[in-house]
Order: sequence, then structure tokens, then C-alpha cells
Amino acid sequence: MNIYIAVEEKKREFYAKLLLGFESALKGNQVYIGNIMPLCEKGIFEPGIIHLKSITPSNKRIAQMKILKKFGFIITSIDEEVGFRDEGYGDLDLRYGYKTVNLIDKLFVHGNFDYTYLIKKFNKYKKKIVISGNPRFDFWREDFKKFFDKDDIPKKKNYLLLSSNLNYIFSYKSMEDSITVLEKGGYFERGSSLKGVKNDKARSEKVLKTIDEFIDIVNMNFKNIPIVIRPHPTENPEKWKKHIGYKKNIEIIDTGNLSDWISNAMCVVHSGCTSGLEAAVRGKIAISISSEEVIRDHLGSNIPDKVSIRALNNKQIIESISALLKKDLKLDFQRNKKLIQNRIVNIFDRPAYKIINETWQEIGNDTLCNKNNNSLIKIKILLKNLLKYFLAKRHQAVKFENLSYKELEVFKKRIVKINPKFKNIRFQIIRYDLVRLYL
Repeated sequence: MNIYIAVEEKKREFYAKLLLGFESALKGNQVYIGNIMPLCEKGIFEPGIIHLKSITPSNKRIAQMKILKKFGFIITSIDEEVGFRDEGYGDLDLRYGYKTVNLIDKLFVHGNFDYTYLIKKFNKYKKKIVISGNPRFDFWREDFKKFFDKDDIPKKKNYLLLSSNLNYIFSYKSMEDSITVLEKGGYFERGSSLKGVKNDKARSEKVLKTIDEFIDIVNMNFKNIPIVIRPHPTENPEKWKKHIGYKKNIEIIDTGNLSDWISNAMCVVHSGCTSGLEAAVRGKIAISISSEEVIRDHLGSNIPDKVSIRALNNKQIIESISALLKKDLKLDFQRNKKLIQNRIVNIFDRPAYKIINETWQEIGNDTLCNKNNNSLIKIKILLKNLLKYFLAKRHQAVKFENLSYKELEVFKKRIVKINPKFKNIRFQIIRYDLVRLYL
């Protein structure tokens, strides 16, 4: 059977999609992972199950899904951005709509929180919705600790990891381009607004000011502590470097997997970032520097802020870092276990990559088993790229850096610790942003 797994943000999604793909290939499927949608909607690939990172009901997505259904594809999805981090349902309203839910075959969700909301809103399609959890969060599980053995993660140690998530501040896109994307995506028709976008930017400016103040406090009182700033995948690290300037103890690092950087950090410092939630789940210290004003502007506390130690002023920051250095700072994870479990089911129950793959096997059929001519596909892609080159339509890979066999080999070396049978999986890079997995 053909399985196509779409990746949009490589830094955020790639390990999880590879995990899904390795499990699927182990079942005998031909798996393609990467920037797959443009190729599938043009009929370059044979029909199969295509797994999307969201089904936001924009005109573009609706048109894509209709084309895929016409070609005989089965469509599944899990939203990579909403359902597990915020207290309210506002973001879920923006990301789901009747037209796309009608077109999808199976919709995977993170936990009971988003499941309860979605079956109430789309009760007619209740049977399509599956509580699986997200494979991204499988890596946070206790039985995945061996994936982060000391030989496989960055050698740098004992730093404060400051995880950024700023909207419209250091983005690769201009504010105008971001607004255009929202307009084309129909967000303003579903409840978002230009005023809301401006408020988000204003909130991010407040968060940036808080980050700057935190860095100044740490450098003034704890001069020897290294700080690693990890920009969000949508943020331009060069803009961060320009903003910070030269400071001996600060590095802006956007390479590698975020979970690896969390592994060796003394603690994760954040303002409503998923990295704070991950740190807390994995037994690391998480410190939230979100001010009460920022939380209020964001319509209620984010879950990552709730599960973290709060440090809202100079005194609290100094006390928290001092206790951290003395190893006296403790995070009461059990207090928040039910809250987290309600939103991310696969941390404590069955792994998401297993449930999703089992569902694929159940809904698959013989019409999805026609073999692709991979050599011909490579030629078609090459010709297409040459045409783009001569037309000067050069692709700037921001969301998806070039794939390499080295990074795939490194992942395979690590993932066989989870399942030794994964050693039998082979891979072929079809294009700089597309890989095939097979037995």
C-alpha cells in the first residue's frame, strides 16, 4: 500500500513523521515523507493514504482535498498546532470546518479535550474522529528515553534553553505577507481579525521585552550560565542575532532537534511554548516567564505556563535560578498529570504512531497498492525543477531544509533502540524534500 506523509515544518514534524513512516514501512507499505502534496495533487503518484498536518478549511485546502478524492486517495490528518496547548476552543474553531471534515476519511486528535469538542461540533462525522495522540509526543514517553542517549544528543551541557514563540516579530515573512496568508486561508471569515493579528504582534513585543529583561537579570546575577536561544521554526535566527548582538554566554541555535536540546538543558525557559510542556512531561525543569498581562491578553493561561514554575519578576527569577543551581528547584508533575493526560493521551496510554498505523491498515484497500515508478518520478521531478530554474522560480527552503542520507542514518541508528526491527527499513531520497521508506 502507498502511504504519503506530508511535512510542512521539518524542524518541528520530521522525527514524528519518520517514526510513523518506519512503522508503516515495517508493515510492507511504500512510504513517502516530505513535501508530498504538490506532487499528489498533480497526479504524479499512484493513489494511497495521504496524511496531512492540518485540514484548515481554506479554499486552497478544500480544492486540494477534492482533487485527492477524485484521484482515489484516502485522506487522514492530525493538526500539528492546536488542541493540546490552550485552555479555550478558539483555535479549534479556526482550524476545522464542515467542508474539510466532510472530505476527510479519518481525523486523528490529541486527546479527550479536542475529541469532546470536535464530536460535539461535527457529530454527524463522529465515526471519522479517532483519539490517537500525536507521534510528536511519543518521543516524550518514558519508553522513548533511550532515544535520547547521551551519545546521540548535543555535547553542550548545563545551559538555560530559552525557547521562543514570537508572532510577527522575527518572522521570515513580513507582516503584510502574513496577513495575506491569513486572508487566503479564510481565517478572517472564521473568527480571526486584523485587530487580533495586531494584538498578537503587540503581545509578542511584550514577550520579547520580558525575554530581554530575563537575559539581563541572569547576566547581571549569574554571569557564567550559558544561554541557548532556540527560535521557533517560523523565526529567522539572523534577526534574533541582530537583536541580541554579541554576548559571550548567548548562542542562537536553530539546528538540530528541539527535543535533543531539551535533554541537556538545566531547564527550559519559555512564555507559553510547547517546549515548556515537553520539558515538564520529560522530567526537566520548566520556567515560565509569561507575565499576567501577557496571559490575560492571550485569553487565559496556556497549558505550558500552567505546568511550569512561574517567575514573573526580578526577585522570582533570581530565586528560581539560584534554587536551580543548588538542585533545589522541583516541578510537581503529578499535580498536572490529569490536565496533560486530558490533552495528550499517548504520553501515558498507547503510542500514537501505533494507533495511526493500525487505523491506516484498517481503512486501506487494494486500490491503494499500485506501485509507483520511482525512476520515472525522479525524472519528472528533475525536469520540473529544471523548468523552474530556467523560469527563475527558485525555491527558497525555509520550512524544509534539504534532506541528507546522514540525518536519515542518524535517526535510524537511534530509532532501532525503540524497535530493533526498524533496522530493516531502507530509504531513498527522491528529491531534496522527499524521502521514500521501504523494506
